[in-house]
Amino acid sequence: GIQLTTLACTLAIVSDVSGNATPIGSSASVVGVAIARKRGTQIHWKEYCKAAFPAMFLCIAVANAMLVAIYLL
Repeated sequence: GIQLTTLACTLAIVSDVSGNATPIGSSASVVGVAIARKRGTQIHWKEYCKAAFPAMFLCIAVANAMLVAIYLL
């Protein structure tokens, strides 16, 4: 099977990146939404997720490619 190190790295990367997909999934997202609200811009949950999900999937794809290149090639 796959080594434990590879699985641990994959879990760490995916859990970190996927937190950015929602407004409450990471501290940076919470701060960004709070600053926008303070400046008069309301960001709704659906709007945020619509913009963040494609970026999250791209980051996960790049991270996956890097893990494959590092651990399997």
